[in-house]
Amino acid sequence: DVLARMPRGSMAVGHVRYGTTGARVRANCQPIEVNHRKGRMALAHNGNLSNADELRCALELAGAIFHTTSDTETIAYVVTRERLRTTSSVSIGSDFRSLLTNRPWWLLIGAALCFNLFNTVRGATVAYFFADIIGFDAHIMLFSVALLFYSGLFLSVGEVANMVGVALTVPIAARIGKKSTFILVNALLVVLSVLFFFIPVTPAGYWWMLLLQVLISVLTGIMSPLVWSMYADVSDYAELRYRTASTGLIFSSSSMAQKFGSAIGGAAVLWLLGACGYVARTAEQAGEVLTQTPGAIRALWMLMTFIPAGVALLAIVVVWFYPLTTRRVEEIVARLKELRKAPASGPERDEMTDFANIP
Repeated sequence: DVLARMPRGSMAVGHVRYGTTGARVRANCQPIEVNHRKGRMALAHNGNLSNADELRCALELAGAIFHTTSDTETIAYVVTRERLRTTSSVSIGSDFRSLLTNRPWWLLIGAALCFNLFNTVRGATVAYFFADIIGFDAHIMLFSVALLFYSGLFLSVGEVANMVGVALTVPIAARIGKKSTFILVNALLVVLSVLFFFIPVTPAGYWWMLLLQVLISVLTGIMSPLVWSMYADVSDYAELRYRTASTGLIFSSSSMAQKFGSAIGGAAVLWLLGACGYVARTAEQAGEVLTQTPGAIRALWMLMTFIPAGVALLAIVVVWFYPLTTRRVEEIVARLKELRKAPASGPERDEMTDFANIP
C-alpha cells in the first residue's frame, strides 16, 4: 500500500531499520532528503558515525540548520557541501596537450624505456646464453656440494638480489638525490655489464658470473621504485606549471614505457640472433648441445654485455638533461603547499612565473 501511494519514478531508496543514533521519531526516518542548488539527494545508511558530534558542531557554527538528530543528516550535509564547493575543470584534451609539452616527462619516459630495454635484453638472452655458451652440465662447487649452474639458478639469485636493491632505494636516493642515484646506478650497470664480457667460461668464472648477476640485480632493484618516485615529481611539476597534475596520464605512461621496453627488447634479441645465424632448437632437440655459428655466439655475448651497457649509457645521457634536481623538487613541493592553501579558485598565473621557465 505504501509503495502504491508513492509517485511514479525510475529509482527509489528506502530504510526499514530503526536509527541507531538520535531519537526514534518520524523526523529521523531514512532516507534523509536534502535540497540544494545543484539538485536533490536522498541518503540512507547503517551504522554510527564516530565523529558525528564534532562534525555537527562544526557545521552548525558554519550556518547549517539541522532538522533531525540523526547522524545520517550530518553525512548528507558533508556530502552536499563537498559537491557545492567542488567544480571540475578537468579536461583530458588540455591535460594531454600539457603532457606533450612537459619536457621532464619526455626525458623520464626515454630513460625508463632504456631501463626496461636493459632488463628485457638481458632477461631474454639468459636462456640462450646458458644453453649455447655455458652448456647443460655446468656445475659450481659450494663446499663439497656440486650445484647445477643453469639459467634458473642464475635468474633466481638475481630476483633475491633485486629485492635487496628495492630496500636500498630510499636511503640512497635520500642521501644523494634521485637524479644522481639514477646516473650512478646506470654508470655502475655499464661497468659491470662490460666486465661480464671478460669472465672465462670455467667453474671459477661461473662464480664471478653469479657475483656480477647479484650486483647488477641489486642495481636494477634500485631503479624500479626510483623511476616511479621520479614520475611523482614530474606530476608535481605539471601541477605547478600547468595547474593540472595529469597524474593518471603520467603514471600510465610508465606502464606504456614498460610494455614498449619489453616488446622492443624481446623482439630485438630474436631479430639479432636470427640475423647472426642462430640455430634454433626443435622440441625434440630440447636439452641437446647444438653447434652455433661464430656470429651467433658473438651475438649472445654482446646481448649479455655490451648491448645492455650501451642502453644504460644512453639512459645516463637522457637523464643528464632531466631538470628536476633535488633542489628543484623541494622548491616545487614548497610552492605547491602554499598554493594548495589558496582559495578554491586556484592560483593566478603570475604566482607561477618563477617556474614558467623550467624546461
